[in-house]
Amino acid sequence: MPRDRHAFEKAYSEPALREARPCPFCGSQTLGIFPGPEAPVIPNDTFRVSCPKCGCMGPLGDTVQRAVLKWNGDFAPLHNTELHGSSQTDR
Repeated sequence: MPRDRHAFEKAYSEPALREARPCPFCGSQTLGIFPGPEAPVIPNDTFRVSCPKCGCMGPLGDTVQRAVLKWNGDFAPLHNTELHGSSQTDR
């Protein structure tokens, strides 16, 4: 059980969640970030924001930060350089 407790503490203390909007269904501000399904529809999409109050689960993202962006409603594709913070831009 201590192992599960550690996983939950980590899920709910993820720094990227500070940027997450409250749950769109119940308004809860207590959110967690959890691994997605073992075999995601899109390869490498392995994280999602989840609301423990109502059970809402956000879209899958390939990084914790991307999962939070998608939870917040940003479904625009990002270039690889934007995901990894490269100083080069294509714009």
